[in-house]
Amino acid sequence: MDVTAFTLSTMSVMCAVVVRGADLVTPCESDSDRPFIVLVTEEGEISIELLPEAAPSAVERLAHLVEGPIFLPELSQPGPERELVGYYDGLVFDEALRGGFVSTALRPPARAVLIETEVDADALGLDQQKITARDEAMYVWQHELMPYQNSLPDDSQVPPRLMEWLQTWSTTFDIEFLIGVSRKEINEVLGYRYRTGLDSLPVTRGAVSLEPSSPQWSTPRLTIALKRISDQDGRRMVIGRVAEGLEIADLISTRRLSPHKAVQHRPLVPVKIFKARFECRVVEPEKPEAEGVN
Repeated sequence: MDVTAFTLSTMSVMCAVVVRGADLVTPCESDSDRPFIVLVTEEGEISIELLPEAAPSAVERLAHLVEGPIFLPELSQPGPERELVGYYDGLVFDEALRGGFVSTALRPPARAVLIETEVDADALGLDQQKITARDEAMYVWQHELMPYQNSLPDDSQVPPRLMEWLQTWSTTFDIEFLIGVSRKEINEVLGYRYRTGLDSLPVTRGAVSLEPSSPQWSTPRLTIALKRISDQDGRRMVIGRVAEGLEIADLISTRRLSPHKAVQHRPLVPVKIFKARFECRVVEPEKPEAEGVN
């Protein structure tokens, strides 16, 4: 194995970070400034306004990742100087769906950096979204709850409430027990853990979220939604919104995709991110429209 490749790979693993809010600092010094990530791509710039009120720890961590360096100088071995870069520098948009979304690649090793997911289910109204029909209940049972139960190593890992539902189902084969259950309750059974006091946002056009690694952790992979994706509410942590350049994301989503099924959403010629930078900007509050004068 090439020594240089081994050294860089080892350094990446040693720099792996599990993020906790208490270890981080505020990304902007002034309360009047808003944090932004600017992705400089070959198609133009995409400016993303970060939302600390929605995901404070994640936003703080992203500010550090964007600036870098992602390799720590003190871990470098003697030899040629290596360029210290930010996390997104040189990556590409390696997944896209026309009119649906575009996503950045992950810097290998893919799970070297994990960010704790911060979502407030009540802010999204997930506690009020309840199963009301039997066909909906059966879909959730067959496509969400049962696959999750089958993925667990043994029955000792099954959440108590899911075990209760399993016992009811095996006795009655009647899905009635899911009628009236909220989306928040379903997600919590599936392992999602929610917080309170956050201004969590739904996945709407222009929303920027992090790719989940598990129900409780996210990777730094950025996904820009190009339409409303309601089934991801509460499952993806929205950390920002596109302030400028959404039309560039639309353009990226129209690139020809690979014909191979294993990578069916991967562009044949992906768009490269030359550089990403973090900056703080003064954003003027939106003024209400003036009422007409009689």
